[in-house]
Formats: sequence, structure tokens, C-alpha cells
Amino acid sequence: MSTREVDVLLSKVQGIQKSLGGPLKENAKQEQDEFTKIKMAVATLINTISKHQDERDAKQDKLGRDIAVIRLGSEIRELLTEADNHLTQMAKTLERQKRNAKKFPPQQVEVKGKQFQHYKEIVKNLKIREDGGVLETQENDTSFTEFKIKMNTRKNVGDMEPAKRDLTHQEQDALDRFKVKDRELDALLEEINQGLDTLKVKGENIGDQIDNQDLKIQDLQFEIDKTYKQLENSNQRLKRILYQYRKPSNFFMQMICILIILGLIGVIIKLTSNGL
Repeated sequence: MSTREVDVLLSKVQGIQKSLGGPLKENAKQEQDEFTKIKMAVATLINTISKHQDERDAKQDKLGRDIAVIRLGSEIRELLTEADNHLTQMAKTLERQKRNAKKFPPQQVEVKGKQFQHYKEIVKNLKIREDGGVLETQENDTSFTEFKIKMNTRKNVGDMEPAKRDLTHQEQDALDRFKVKDRELDALLEEINQGLDTLKVKGENIGDQIDNQDLKIQDLQFEIDKTYKQLENSNQRLKRILYQYRKPSNFFMQMICILIILGLIGVIIKLTSNGL
């Protein structure tokens, strides 16, 4: 589920709670400062990232690195980036509140500073887990498992985070619709993957055919060159023969031979006529 879908779902949940007179009813609602709002957003992101990592690791152990695992990894990286941005906003807000001692007492700001460091350490551990490293632990630090258990029950200065409760029928319907959309997206991704595999096979076949045609063209070019050389050699021999026959010395010799033959014929004819 994307971050935008989570935000939309949370806004719907808050609207339903308000209409039902739940935790957001007017007589119990207290105005939250900017730091608290950002802190709640970071807490939601941390919980979402942890669930995504657990889901991703379970699928990877079972099915290997398939499309769903890759998609979850991409969503986790986007959520971690969003969490970093919120932490940066928290730090800036905390600095502003430190300078406004009248509105924000030092004792309250000190508590918020500890909360900021705690959330910052949790996000750091989530990054280390995403990079395949070993989680850093320190003495007196609350473990991430304890954080997920206590996140919705711990009281903070000036506010209380919402307690865990069962989903209403409308909320469950919304979650079911999101799951259906996820399954449809997975099916579309699978179709795209199969289409890419088919295109890959066709591309390989076309490449093989091009290679075969290239070999045939090379063979044809070799035969053409061979025939051209043979024609060139024949042409040279023909030129040499014609040159030999067209020499002046050969022409005069041929004329002399013809005259001798004609003289012999004339002598033979004369002797024959005298004998008669």
C-alpha cells in the first residue's frame, strides 16, 4: 500500500471516529503543536515500515526475490526517505520551540528532545535492517518491539497517542478495497512480466535470424568477389590473345603466306594445262 493510500485511509478513519464521537470528539480534543503532529506522522511511518519489512522478509524467504518483494523494497525506501524528511522537520521545530520559552517550557522541550532522539534511533535501526546490517543497541534504550507495543499507550507531555482499537465495518471495507487493488496491481505486474519474457524470446529469435542472414550475405559477397576475379582474369587473357593477333609482324607474315599459296596454286594450274 502506498503512502498516499495510507494518508487517505487515516483521514477516513479520523472522520469516522469524529462522527461516532470517538477519541477525536470535541470535548476530548486538544490542540496539538507542530512537533506533536510530526511525531505522530513519524510513529505511523515507523510502524508501516516495520510491517513492510516483516512482510518483505517473509515473502523473500518463501518465494525468493520476486516482483512483490521488489515492490515492497521500493516502498520501504520511499517511506524511509519520508521519515528522514519528517525527522528534519522535527529537529527544526524543536529548535524553534527552544527559543520560545514562554510558550514551550524548558522541561517540556527537554522531553520532546528525548522523544526526537528516540525516534531518530529507531529510524536509524530500520535503515540498518534494510541495508542488511546488525541493529545497534544501547543500554536503557527501548527495543523496537517494545516501541511498537507501547507506541499507542504511552502518555506524552500535553497529548496522548491514540489507543489501538478494532476496525469498524466501513474501515474494514476500505482496507479490503485496498487489498483488492493490490491484488489487481500484482496481476497486472505479472502480465507485464510475462509479456516482457515473450518479447525477450522474440527478440532473441530475431537476433538469431539476423545473424544467419549476415552469414549468408558474407558467403554471397565471397562468391561475388571470386567470380569477379575470374572474369577479370579471363578478360586479361582475352586482351593478350587479341594483342598477339593484331601485331604488324604477324599481319605481314600472313600476307606472304597467302601470296605463296596463291603462287603455288597458279603453278599447279599452269602445269596441269600444259600437260593436257
